[in-house]
Amino acid sequence: MSNIVTELENLDRQFSKYDKITIPQYQRSYAWDNSNIQIFWQDIKESLEEGRDRYFIGPIVSKSTGEKEVEIIDGQQRLTTSLAIISIIRRICLFEHQKNTANNMDYYDFYSILKSRFLVTGSLLSENGNNRYQMNEENNSVYADFIVSDVTKEDVIKERNNFKKSDSNYKLLDGIISLWDYVDSYIGEDCDINILKNIAVYVLEKLQILNISVSDESDAYLIFETINDRGRELGKV
Repeated sequence: MSNIVTELENLDRQFSKYDKITIPQYQRSYAWDNSNIQIFWQDIKESLEEGRDRYFIGPIVSKSTGEKEVEIIDGQQRLTTSLAIISIIRRICLFEHQKNTANNMDYYDFYSILKSRFLVTGSLLSENGNNRYQMNEENNSVYADFIVSDVTKEDVIKERNNFKKSDSNYKLLDGIISLWDYVDSYIGEDCDINILKNIAVYVLEKLQILNISVSDESDAYLIFETINDRGRELGKV
Protein backbone atom coordinates (compact mmCIF):
# COMPACT_ATOMS: atom_id res chain seq x y z
CA MET A 1 0.00 0.00 0.00
CA SER A 2 1.23 3.51 -0.85
CA ASN A 3 1.75 6.38 1.54
CA ILE A 4 -1.50 7.35 3.28
CA VAL A 5 -1.96 10.49 5.39
CA THR A 6 -5.07 11.13 7.49
CA GLU A 7 -6.01 14.49 8.97
CA LEU A 8 -9.14 15.70 10.75
CA GLU A 9 -9.84 19.17 9.42
CA ASN A 10 -12.62 21.64 8.77
CA LEU A 11 -13.91 22.54 5.33
CA ASP A 12 -12.27 25.95 5.32
CA ARG A 13 -8.90 24.30 5.77
CA GLN A 14 -9.70 21.95 2.88
CA PHE A 15 -10.64 24.82 0.58
CA SER A 16 -7.82 27.16 1.60
CA LYS A 17 -4.82 24.85 1.46
CA TYR A 18 -5.32 23.92 -2.21
CA ASP A 19 -5.37 26.11 -5.29
CA LYS A 20 -7.08 23.42 -7.33
CA ILE A 21 -9.55 20.79 -6.11
CA THR A 22 -10.92 18.67 -8.94
CA ILE A 23 -13.41 15.86 -9.41
CA PRO A 24 -11.86 13.34 -11.83
CA GLN A 25 -13.69 12.83 -15.10
CA TYR A 26 -14.26 9.14 -14.36
CA GLN A 27 -16.15 9.92 -11.15
CA ARG A 28 -19.92 9.81 -11.27
CA SER A 29 -21.63 13.18 -11.47
CA TYR A 30 -23.59 14.92 -8.74
CA ALA A 31 -26.25 12.50 -7.48
CA TRP A 32 -27.82 13.81 -4.28
CA ASP A 33 -31.59 14.22 -4.40
CA ASN A 34 -33.90 16.25 -2.16
CA SER A 35 -33.92 13.61 0.59
CA ASN A 36 -30.12 13.76 0.85
CA ILE A 37 -30.18 17.55 0.79
CA GLN A 38 -32.87 17.72 3.47
CA ILE A 39 -30.98 15.39 5.82
CA PHE A 40 -27.72 17.28 5.32
CA TRP A 41 -29.34 20.66 5.99
CA GLN A 42 -31.32 19.35 8.96
CA ASP A 43 -28.15 18.02 10.55
CA ILE A 44 -26.44 21.39 10.12
CA LYS A 45 -29.48 23.28 11.42
CA GLU A 46 -29.77 21.09 14.51
CA SER A 47 -26.05 21.38 15.19
CA LEU A 48 -26.30 25.17 14.99
CA GLU A 49 -29.32 25.33 17.25
CA GLU A 50 -27.82 22.97 19.80
CA GLY A 51 -24.50 24.83 19.80
CA ARG A 52 -22.39 21.80 18.94
CA ASP A 53 -18.72 22.62 18.78
CA ARG A 54 -18.27 20.49 15.68
CA TYR A 55 -20.15 18.14 13.40
CA PHE A 56 -18.41 15.25 11.66
CA ILE A 57 -19.68 14.77 8.10
CA GLY A 58 -17.54 11.77 7.23
CA PRO A 59 -14.32 10.86 5.44
CA ILE A 60 -13.04 12.24 2.15
CA VAL A 61 -10.50 10.39 0.07
CA SER A 62 -8.15 12.57 -1.96
CA LYS A 63 -5.06 12.16 -4.12
CA SER A 64 -2.39 14.79 -4.64
CA THR A 65 -1.82 15.65 -8.30
CA GLY A 66 0.69 18.49 -7.94
CA GLU A 67 1.81 21.37 -5.77
CA LYS A 68 -1.35 22.59 -3.98
CA GLU A 69 -3.51 20.47 -6.32
CA VAL A 70 -5.67 17.51 -5.35
CA GLU A 71 -8.30 15.18 -6.79
CA ILE A 72 -11.34 14.20 -4.72
CA ILE A 73 -11.71 10.48 -5.23
CA ASP A 74 -14.62 10.22 -2.81
CA GLY A 75 -16.68 12.83 -1.00
CA GLN A 76 -17.74 15.20 -3.75
CA GLN A 77 -21.43 15.16 -2.81
CA ARG A 78 -20.74 16.62 0.63
CA LEU A 79 -18.16 19.11 -0.60
CA THR A 80 -20.33 20.35 -3.46
CA THR A 81 -23.40 20.67 -1.23
CA SER A 82 -21.41 22.55 1.42
CA LEU A 83 -20.13 24.96 -1.23
CA ALA A 84 -23.69 25.45 -2.46
CA ILE A 85 -24.75 26.54 1.03
CA ILE A 86 -21.83 28.99 1.27
CA SER A 87 -22.64 30.35 -2.19
CA ILE A 88 -26.25 31.02 -1.15
CA ILE A 89 -25.14 32.94 1.96
CA ARG A 90 -22.66 34.85 -0.23
CA ARG A 91 -25.34 35.88 -2.72
CA ILE A 92 -27.86 36.86 -0.07
CA CYS A 93 -25.22 39.16 1.41
CA LEU A 94 -24.56 40.70 -2.00
CA PHE A 95 -28.24 41.26 -2.73
CA GLU A 96 -28.81 42.81 0.71
CA HIS A 97 -25.90 45.18 0.07
CA GLN A 98 -27.36 46.17 -3.30
CA LYS A 99 -30.63 47.17 -1.63
CA ASN A 100 -28.81 49.84 0.39
CA THR A 101 -25.18 50.23 -0.59
CA ALA A 102 -24.54 53.06 1.86
CA ASN A 103 -25.76 51.32 5.01
CA ASN A 104 -25.19 47.66 4.21
CA MET A 105 -21.41 47.59 3.79
CA ASP A 106 -21.12 44.82 6.42
CA TYR A 107 -23.02 42.55 4.04
CA TYR A 108 -20.63 43.37 1.22
CA ASP A 109 -17.59 42.82 3.40
CA PHE A 110 -18.79 39.34 4.31
CA TYR A 111 -19.75 38.66 0.70
CA SER A 112 -16.15 39.43 -0.31
CA ILE A 113 -14.76 37.11 2.34
CA LEU A 114 -16.93 34.24 1.13
CA LYS A 115 -16.24 34.95 -2.54
CA SER A 116 -12.54 34.37 -1.92
CA ARG A 117 -13.29 30.76 -0.96
CA PHE A 118 -14.37 30.05 -4.53
CA LEU A 119 -11.57 31.72 -6.47
CA VAL A 120 -7.80 31.32 -6.42
CA THR A 121 -6.26 34.51 -5.04
CA GLY A 122 -2.71 35.46 -4.10
CA SER A 123 -1.22 32.24 -5.45
CA LEU A 124 2.37 31.98 -6.62
CA LEU A 125 1.74 28.62 -8.26
CA SER A 126 -1.67 28.78 -9.95
CA GLU A 127 -3.50 31.28 -12.13
CA ASN A 128 -5.36 33.70 -9.90
CA GLY A 129 -9.06 34.11 -10.60
CA ASN A 130 -9.59 30.47 -11.53
CA ASN A 131 -12.26 28.46 -9.76
CA ARG A 132 -10.65 26.65 -6.87
CA TYR A 133 -13.11 23.73 -7.00
CA GLN A 134 -13.77 22.10 -10.36
CA MET A 135 -16.32 19.39 -11.02
CA ASN A 136 -16.36 16.84 -13.83
CA GLU A 137 -17.24 17.70 -17.42
CA GLU A 138 -20.99 17.19 -16.98
CA ASN A 139 -21.36 19.37 -13.87
CA ASN A 140 -18.58 21.94 -14.09
CA SER A 141 -20.32 24.57 -16.23
CA VAL A 142 -23.42 24.47 -14.01
CA TYR A 143 -21.22 24.73 -10.92
CA ALA A 144 -19.37 27.73 -12.40
CA ASP A 145 -22.51 29.50 -13.62
CA PHE A 146 -24.86 28.80 -10.71
CA ILE A 147 -22.70 28.32 -7.62
CA VAL A 148 -19.59 30.40 -8.26
CA SER A 149 -21.44 33.16 -10.13
CA ASP A 150 -23.72 35.60 -8.33
CA VAL A 151 -27.00 34.64 -10.00
CA THR A 152 -30.41 34.79 -8.34
CA LYS A 153 -32.60 31.92 -7.23
CA GLU A 154 -34.92 32.75 -10.13
CA ASP A 155 -31.99 32.24 -12.53
CA VAL A 156 -31.34 28.81 -11.00
CA ILE A 157 -35.01 27.83 -11.32
CA LYS A 158 -35.05 28.90 -14.96
CA GLU A 159 -31.93 26.87 -15.74
CA ARG A 160 -33.27 23.78 -13.94
CA ASN A 161 -36.16 23.72 -16.40
CA ASN A 162 -33.71 22.95 -19.20
CA PHE A 163 -32.93 19.48 -17.77
CA LYS A 164 -34.80 16.25 -17.20
CA LYS A 165 -35.38 15.26 -13.58
CA SER A 166 -33.11 12.26 -14.07
CA ASP A 167 -30.19 14.47 -15.18
CA SER A 168 -27.35 15.12 -12.76
CA ASN A 169 -27.47 18.85 -13.46
CA TYR A 170 -31.17 18.92 -12.62
CA LYS A 171 -30.32 17.39 -9.24
CA LEU A 172 -27.52 19.90 -8.69
CA LEU A 173 -29.73 22.88 -9.56
CA ASP A 174 -32.68 21.49 -7.64
CA GLY A 175 -30.41 21.03 -4.63
CA ILE A 176 -29.36 24.69 -4.81
CA ILE A 177 -33.01 25.77 -4.91
CA SER A 178 -33.95 23.54 -1.96
CA LEU A 179 -31.01 24.78 0.09
CA TRP A 180 -31.90 28.38 -0.74
CA ASP A 181 -35.44 27.77 0.52
CA TYR A 182 -34.07 26.25 3.74
CA VAL A 183 -31.70 29.18 4.30
CA ASP A 184 -34.44 31.73 3.59
CA SER A 185 -36.71 30.01 6.09
CA TYR A 186 -33.95 29.91 8.72
CA ILE A 187 -32.88 33.55 8.47
CA GLY A 188 -36.39 35.03 8.12
CA GLU A 189 -37.36 38.26 6.40
CA ASP A 190 -34.89 40.42 8.35
CA CYS A 191 -31.82 38.74 6.79
CA ASP A 192 -29.79 39.47 9.91
CA ILE A 193 -26.10 39.56 8.97
CA ASN A 194 -25.20 37.78 12.20
CA ILE A 195 -27.42 34.82 11.37
CA LEU A 196 -25.92 34.65 7.88
CA LYS A 197 -22.45 34.71 9.40
CA ASN A 198 -23.35 32.00 11.90
CA ILE A 199 -24.43 29.63 9.13
CA ALA A 200 -21.38 30.26 6.95
CA VAL A 201 -18.90 30.08 9.81
CA TYR A 202 -20.44 26.86 11.07
CA VAL A 203 -20.28 25.21 7.64
CA LEU A 204 -16.71 26.34 7.01
CA GLU A 205 -15.20 25.93 10.48
CA LYS A 206 -17.33 23.46 12.42
CA LEU A 207 -18.11 20.82 9.81
CA GLN A 208 -15.30 18.30 10.19
CA ILE A 209 -14.01 15.81 7.66
CA LEU A 210 -11.44 13.06 7.94
CA ASN A 211 -9.24 13.77 4.94
CA ILE A 212 -7.58 10.54 3.81
CA SER A 213 -4.88 11.43 1.32
CA VAL A 214 -3.43 8.64 -0.82
CA SER A 215 -0.59 8.62 -3.32
CA ASP A 216 -1.96 5.67 -5.27
CA GLU A 217 -5.48 5.94 -6.67
CA SER A 218 -6.10 2.19 -6.46
CA ASP A 219 -5.76 2.34 -2.67
CA ALA A 220 -8.85 4.56 -2.47
CA TYR A 221 -11.17 1.66 -3.24
CA LEU A 222 -9.68 -0.51 -0.52
CA ILE A 223 -9.87 2.36 1.97
CA PHE A 224 -13.48 3.10 1.08
CA GLU A 225 -14.57 -0.52 1.54
CA THR A 226 -12.81 -0.61 4.89
CA ILE A 227 -14.32 2.53 6.41
CA ASN A 228 -17.80 2.36 4.87
CA ASP A 229 -20.08 -0.14 6.60
CA ARG A 230 -23.16 0.62 4.52
CA GLY A 231 -21.96 -1.04 1.36
CA ARG A 232 -22.41 2.05 -0.83
CA GLU A 233 -20.46 2.33 -4.05
CA LEU A 234 -17.50 4.67 -4.35
CA GLY A 235 -18.65 8.07 -5.55
CA LYS A 236 -22.16 8.05 -4.06
CA VAL A 237 -21.12 9.87 -0.90
